[in-house]
Amino acid sequence: MTEKPLVIAHRGASKEAPENTLPAFERAKRIGSDGVELDVLPTKDGTLVVTHNEQLAPLTGVKGKVAQFSLKELKAFDFGSHFSPQFKGEKIPTLEEVFDLFKNEGLINVEIKGINVRGDGREVRLAELIRKWDLAERVIVSSFNVFALRRMAQVAPEIRRGYLFYEKQIGPSRRGGWAPFLKPYSMHPSKALIRPHTISRYHKKGYKCWVWTVNEEEEMKHLIHQHADAIITDRPETLIRLVGKSAS
Repeated sequence: MTEKPLVIAHRGASKEAPENTLPAFERAKRIGSDGVELDVLPTKDGTLVVTHNEQLAPLTGVKGKVAQFSLKELKAFDFGSHFSPQFKGEKIPTLEEVFDLFKNEGLINVEIKGINVRGDGREVRLAELIRKWDLAERVIVSSFNVFALRRMAQVAPEIRRGYLFYEKQIGPSRRGGWAPFLKPYSMHPSKALIRPHTISRYHKKGYKCWVWTVNEEEEMKHLIHQHADAIITDRPETLIRLVGKSAS
């Protein structure tokens, strides 16, 4: 286990720049975060782009889903004005653009979005990009979709996988019940699922524990004391201060 938890900026420094954009990731890197968490979806022409929302309207005002537009069309939309006029005209980044930003340092937690059971090839494309950029040692692929994680294990067993789950799910997934089947590198429970011995129990079973999304100082302190391996937060500067890390 790590002596101090890794500081993972949720969708970049998303309190200071539009989430899942290059300025948010650049800010997270600049202040000294150990890495970033981001979300990927495929465009109409198969490019993996970084965004949490399938529906474009909340971020751009444009009706429709990411998968209904080509990369060129998506690049014409404004992904920054919803956050602040300062970021007017900010473009949706491709996953490759983020990989380029972190090509020399930093961890990247890539979350595969969607509940597709059969799959559409996105895991194959993701594995190809990770290998192309030689990032297998610095990328963790996570998902709530157990089928996506299983497919990832089949196409790229060398790439670490994180099993996401939270308290409102039903069935085995609610508390990570598919872990023996998935054999993940790390368990990624929501903070609401953490009890006094949760993290130590994961450690005894050989899993790392990455907890999300933690923004209150007291919650951060409790997780540091419980030896969480990584904490995913919207407030990386606060967590950096608490764990005593300094920006480079």
